[in-house]
Amino acid sequence: MMAAAGFFAARIQGKGGHAAEPHNSVDPILAASSIVLALQQLISRELDPLLSQVVSVTYVKGGEALNVIPAYVELGGTLRSLTTEGLQRLQQRVKEVSSTCQNVTLFIFYPCYYYIYHFMFHKTLTRHENNHVLRCHSEHV
Repeated sequence: MMAAAGFFAARIQGKGGHAAEPHNSVDPILAASSIVLALQQLISRELDPLLSQVVSVTYVKGGEALNVIPAYVELGGTLRSLTTEGLQRLQQRVKEVSSTCQNVTLFIFYPCYYYIYHFMFHKTLTRHENNHVLRCHSEHV
């Protein structure tokens, strides 16, 4: 059996500014850090470890200069589950956790706007749905 897979990409919009005046900016890197931590805790704190689900944040991009707070941060990653239902639940939780507008605590401390601009999912594939040659090989092993 192959896992159902999903990919997400998101953008956190803040307000850029000079690092010497952080009080005049809204730091999207700080908000992104909190979101990454919350996403990593989905698996370890909410799900049964026997369900074989994975959330991986695989990139965070924000800013280029050492003395500038960027205006936005982009992040993305993958979701995997051995069931299509599990993947759909992960997708929903990623949306809930990541939406700083809906999460009052994050919105108060980091008044950024977060939106997921790309979600792509593939359903779970069982052995018989895979390549015919691989199926025949696995039946003989």
